[in-house]
Amino acid sequence: MTKIPFFLKISVLALLVGGGTWGVYKAFFAPKKPQLFKASEPEKRFIIQTVKATGSIEPENVMKIGSIVTGIIYKLYVEENDLVKKGQLLAEIDDGKGDTLVRSARGELELAQAKLVYAESYLQRQKILFEAGHISKDLYEQISRDYQVAQATVTTKKADYDQALFLFNSKKITAPDDGLVIAQNSSEGETVAVTSPATIIYTIAKDIRKMEVNLEIDESTVGDLKEGMIANLVFEAYPHRTFKGNIYNINNSPTKKGSAVNYSASISIDNSHRLFRPGMSVDATITIAEKENVIALPSNLFRVSNGSLEKIAHVVGYEYKPLSKQERIKALETDHMKTIWIVRDKAFIEQPITIGINDNSYYEVVSGIQEDDLILTDLAEPDTMKEFFQKFFGKGL
Repeated sequence: MTKIPFFLKISVLALLVGGGTWGVYKAFFAPKKPQLFKASEPEKRFIIQTVKATGSIEPENVMKIGSIVTGIIYKLYVEENDLVKKGQLLAEIDDGKGDTLVRSARGELELAQAKLVYAESYLQRQKILFEAGHISKDLYEQISRDYQVAQATVTTKKADYDQALFLFNSKKITAPDDGLVIAQNSSEGETVAVTSPATIIYTIAKDIRKMEVNLEIDESTVGDLKEGMIANLVFEAYPHRTFKGNIYNINNSPTKKGSAVNYSASISIDNSHRLFRPGMSVDATITIAEKENVIALPSNLFRVSNGSLEKIAHVVGYEYKPLSKQERIKALETDHMKTIWIVRDKAFIEQPITIGINDNSYYEVVSGIQEDDLILTDLAEPDTMKEFFQKFFGKGL
C-alpha cells in the first residue's frame, strides 16, 4: 500500500477546511445582493367605498317663535321642555303704548262712520231737490262726491283700526301648533327686535320623535351621493353605538367656510326612545358601493418611479416598456383610468387599467389585467438602490 506524503495530507486538509469556511461565509456572513423589485399576482378582495361626514341633529319640523311688535318681553309663560298646545299663550310684549293706538283708531273710525251716515242722508235730501230743479247739477255732483269721499274714509279708517288691533293682539304671542319647547332663546326684560336679525323667543319642535341629521358634505365627494344611500351614524353622546339612517335629501345650495365648499345632506332618524337631543354632534359613514371577490390593487402601485424602474431593468437585464407620452396622457386624463407595471417575459410593461370603486387603500380593477398577471408591487428603498447602482455602474452614475 502506497503511503500518502505528509505535505499532501496537509494540503488536502487545508483545502477542505478552506472550502468549508468559504461555504459557511457565503451562506451566513457574506453580504447578499438586495432584491431590487417584487412582483405578485393581484388579490381578490371585498371592497366597500364610503364617504365620511360630520354634522348635527335637529327635529324635522321646527318653529322659531318671534314677535312682529318691537318692545320688551313683559312675561314668559312657558319654559324649555314644556309641551304646548296650539293657541296657548307663550309670552307678552310691552311696547309702551298699551291700547292707545287701538282706542285712537277706533275713535277715528267711529267719526268717519258718523260722517258717512250724515253724508248719505244729506245726499238723499239733495237728490230730491235736484230732481225738482231746485239745485244745480254741479252742486248735486259735488254732494255726491262728498258722499263717496266719506265712504272711502270709512274704509281707510277701518283698515287703520284693524291694523292697530292686530298689532295690539300680536303683543300676546301664542303657539302656532302643538309641540315641545326645545329652546327658550330670550329672557323677560329683553328687547325684541323685528328687523334682521329678528329676536327668537322660543324654538318649538312639532314632533321630537322624528329627528333630522344634517351633514356637511365636501364638494369633492358630493357627486358620489344619491338619495336612499345608507349612513352609519355615531353620536358623541353614544360613542359605542351605531345608528342607521337613509339620505332623503341632498341640497344644491353650497355653503362656504374659507376656501372649502360644502353641501348639506339630510338623513331622517327615529327618536321614539328620546335618545337624541337637538344639536348633538354626529359622525357619519355613508356607504357608496360595495363589491365582493373583485381584483383589487393597493393605491401605492400607481406611484412607481419610472426612472428607478428603468435603471433596475438595465441591472437585471429586463426590457423597459413604458407607454408613450401621448398614451400616458390619454390614459391619465380619462376618468377611472390609471397605469401600473406588469412583469412579463423578462420585461417591465406599463399597462393602463380601468378602476372601479375604492376604499382609499385598494382600488377595484375593472379591466386591463388578468388574474395570473404578475404586478410590480415594490421597488427597493432609495438608499439601497443608490448604493447598489453605485457598485454596479460606479460613482459616475
